[in-house]
Parts: sequence; structure tokens; C-alpha cells
Amino acid sequence: MTEIYGWSGVVLRVDMTKGTIRKERLDPEVARKFIGGRGLNSKVLFDEIDSKIDPLSSSNVLCFAVGPLTSTWIPQTSRMMVSTLSPYTGILGDGNAGGRFPGYLKHAGYDQIIVTGRSESPKYLWIDNDVVKLKDASHLWGKNVNEAVMLLEKKNGRDIATACIGKGGENLVRWATAIFDRVSSATRGAGAVMGSKNLKAIAVRGTKPVKVRDKAKMYEIGQADRKWFSKDKWIHDIVGELGSPCVMKDSPHGAHHFDKAIGIGDAPFGAEDIKARLEVSRKACYNCVIHCKDWYEVVSGLHTGVRGGGLEVTVVGLGLQTGIQTPEGFAVWKKLLDENGICVQAGIDALALAYFCYQHGIITKKDTDGLKLDWADQEGKFKLTEMIARREGFGNTLAEGFYNFGKLYPEAMKYVYGQKGMMGVGPVASPDNFSMTFVLGSATSTRGGDNLRTGPSLLHILPSHKRWAEKFVKQGIIPDVFTPIAPIVQLGQRVSVLADSISRCKTGLWDYSIAVPLMGKYGHPYRGTAEALSAATGLQYSSDDLIEAADRITSLERAFNVRQGITSTSTHKFCC
Repeated sequence: MTEIYGWSGVVLRVDMTKGTIRKERLDPEVARKFIGGRGLNSKVLFDEIDSKIDPLSSSNVLCFAVGPLTSTWIPQTSRMMVSTLSPYTGILGDGNAGGRFPGYLKHAGYDQIIVTGRSESPKYLWIDNDVVKLKDASHLWGKNVNEAVMLLEKKNGRDIATACIGKGGENLVRWATAIFDRVSSATRGAGAVMGSKNLKAIAVRGTKPVKVRDKAKMYEIGQADRKWFSKDKWIHDIVGELGSPCVMKDSPHGAHHFDKAIGIGDAPFGAEDIKARLEVSRKACYNCVIHCKDWYEVVSGLHTGVRGGGLEVTVVGLGLQTGIQTPEGFAVWKKLLDENGICVQAGIDALALAYFCYQHGIITKKDTDGLKLDWADQEGKFKLTEMIARREGFGNTLAEGFYNFGKLYPEAMKYVYGQKGMMGVGPVASPDNFSMTFVLGSATSTRGGDNLRTGPSLLHILPSHKRWAEKFVKQGIIPDVFTPIAPIVQLGQRVSVLADSISRCKTGLWDYSIAVPLMGKYGHPYRGTAEALSAATGLQYSSDDLIEAADRITSLERAFNVRQGITSTSTHKFCC
């Protein structure tokens, strides 16, 4: 058998019904064409899922995959793609998570985990290098994520990484998520699918080295990449110190489900406020040099002592739609979401729409089981979040997702600003080219409305990076942000696919310079990635090969969605 480099070369196939685990050889041709991560997962979903199944039935397939650059000298590559037929949208559902888990899985010797079937009783998957077992998880069922992880660490040691569901996943909240290493989330309903399979968690310890074909070249590329991150003032001095909320004050926001507009500079707080009032330390995912993730503690008020991590701009920026207005409020809410294993973005969408409908008389206390949905009532939002996770009362209605909630009330559907069952981009105040790329990108995203799937990048607007964009535009490599929007959207989709397939972080800021390695050094969006993949795998990749691979993966995902019922004339859930 030809030795494989970059990839581990092994796929774990876990049959929950039979309780069996099979180690399969990764098909080298599939690996070359679909790279890893998102590409590998989308290929499995297309090949193995019947379009007529219920996403919460035992027939669904759940995939976890890393990329060929994970745990190599290339930084920012401890990312994990989790993919399934989403019970939230009914189409492709995938999410990207970081932490230690992706790196540990690669060091354990695996590129992908494929989970099928349903166990009769709760289980967790234990991976310790070559030892892989399904173990009893009855003692973990009913525990929140943090409690379950503590028990897993007590039994197996603290040198493990975990992917775990909370009560949201156990109770099949359609937008429940898998939580990696306590605070990193893989969204689009993967937690509900884990719950439907009675899979409480995956715990992994990995200590094996990752084999690459050209060690010297990989080291050279990795060192150049790390040097760039350490010297770039935007990445090192701002993102590394403040995380993705660094753009809070420099961006416009919507509030109260787009009923209010918050102008640039008018956000109720900024990243500096979060740092001053909450931050305990900054941490990085495995093999990351940016340290963009904050760990926080609430030090005053009713919730003094609440600790957590990951107050990203998705939480505190988009979260203004819910009516929460303070860093402390978001800290408490993020902790509740993580402990219950439910998705931040979907939580924003559900709460914001419900509160909007209540305030506009579309629903009343009769519909909410007596709850008064007041924008200013922060504690009420915390209580409703817990009710959603337990599927109690009105929480059970919202557990079905904002689109399904909207369908219950015809008037509410007028305010369901979604694409393929996800919120994505809402009303746009200024229909300029820059804004409209997000609209088209969100509408054509293969997993539903999304701010991290495509669109223009900070590359186009950051002073420190703009010189690259101007150079690339002059050379005809990338389109100008002021030209027709379709080419910009296509560029964003390709970069996104490649980042998700090599398992490279995009951060919540969607910066091409982070998403693909060494764009500046090689003078091309894809050449650094091609050089890194070639050195890691020993196969020769060109920029054109990567464009072809990105388009192949996107086309396969669109074909999957067409099979699920997506048409060009559909609206809301099936739009674009």
C-alpha cells in the first residue's frame, strides 16, 4: 500500500445501532479531489443520505472531519467540520468548530468520523490513539456540557479533547449544536442529530506525529505564515488583543429583529469594554498564534461568578437583535447556550423574532404561555433559553426554529428574513455593492443564510491589507469590490470552501488573509494553499487545481440541496 502523507489515511465508521466501529482506508482519489474537512463530509452526505429521510431518524449520517494541514506546521488549522442533513433547515447542515479536538483527532490518526444508526442507550465514543470504543454514557445523560466534560476528564484524564451535547441535543432542539472543548460550537443542528443517535459525546486523546512529505518545505511555509501573523498589526495587536468584537464600534448593527438600526460608532459597548469588565485571560485553539478567544468572568451583579469563553462578534454584535445590551448580559447568555448545547446564531434568530412578534401584537401571552416578552427584560431571555433547551411551554415552540415558528403565524412570516431556513442577512439599509455581495452570498450559500460562507473580505477594506487587494485587482486575480457583485461572491465562496476543507480558521471576521495561507507572500489567493498542500501530501497542487476542487465541492453541495427540494423559484426555506 502506498504511504499517505498529510492525511492520516484512516476513516472511523461508527454504527450506533450495531455498536460496531470499523476503520476504513481513506480513498486517495477522493482525498485529492475533495481535500478534507468540508469536502470529505459533503461527499459522504451526497453518497449516503436518501432525500426522503427524517433528519432525526437513525437513517441520517453525521460526519466529523479535519484537513490535511491540521496539526502540521501551518498555524490556524485546528478546525473541525461537522456535517449532516440538518433537522433545522432540511438541507445540508454543516458547522465549523475549533479548540483542541481537531488537532487531537488528527494526532490520534484519523481524518474523519462517520456516525450512523441509533443506539438503544446513551453512549460516548472514546478514542485513545488506536483504541476506539463506544462506552456507556448513562451517567452523562441529563448533564449540561460542562458537567459531562468534567466527568469525562475525571475518568479519562485532563489531556483529552471533547465534543459534547447538552440538554438541547438530548431533547432534540432542532438547532442544538455540538460543543467542542466547552465553548466552541458546530452549528446547524448537529447536536440534535447526536441526541437522536444517543451519542452524548466524543472524547479523544491523540499523541501520534503527523506525517508530511516535505518536512523542510512545510517548516519553511509554516514559519513564514507565523512570522506574518506576528508582524501584522491588525492581526497581532488588535484581533489578538480584542478578538472579533474589535469591529463592534466600527460596524452598523440591527437591533430588535431589525426594528432598530444602530449606526457606526453607536453600539452600546465595544471590545474594550468587554476586555475591561470581563476578561480573565486570552486563549488560542490548538496550533493557533492569534489568541482571539477570550475567557471571562462576571464580577458584579446578579450573576457574579459566571465564567465562560468565546464572546465573539457573532454573539455580541448580531446578538443585539435580542435586546440584550451589556457585556455581562451576553456573558451569562453565552454560558447558558454553551452549557445547554444550543446554537448562538439560531438562538438570536428565534428570540429576536418571538420578541418582535410579541411587541407588534402578532402573538400574545396566550401564545407564550403567559410569558411577557419585553425587550428590556434580560432575565426573561435567560429563562426562555432554558425553556427551549428543556422543550418546556413556549420554549418547545421556539425549539423548532425561527422558520417553523413563523409558519405558525402567517403575519410573522413577513418578518422571517431567511434564506433556506436560516436568518443570514436581513434587511439592508444601503444597497451598495459592498452590502449586496453579502445579500447574494447569503442567498446562494449552500447551508442557508450565512455571514461566513462568502461575500467581500476585510481584505478589501483594511488599510494594512488593502494594498494586496489593489495589487490583485490590477493583475486581474480578484475582482474589485465596486464591480458587479457575482465575481466577488464566487471568490468568497471558493476561499470559504478551501478554508473549510484544509481546516483553516476564518475567524468571525471573515478575513481572506487568515482563511488562506500566505496570500501576500505568494501574490495570489490560492498559491500559498497549493504550496502547503503539495508539501504536506507530496501531490502537486496548483491554484487551478484548488479552484476546480472548490467548485467541485460547491456543486456537490448544491446537488445535495436540489435533491432535498431546493429550486430556483423557491422562497424562504428554499430560496435561491
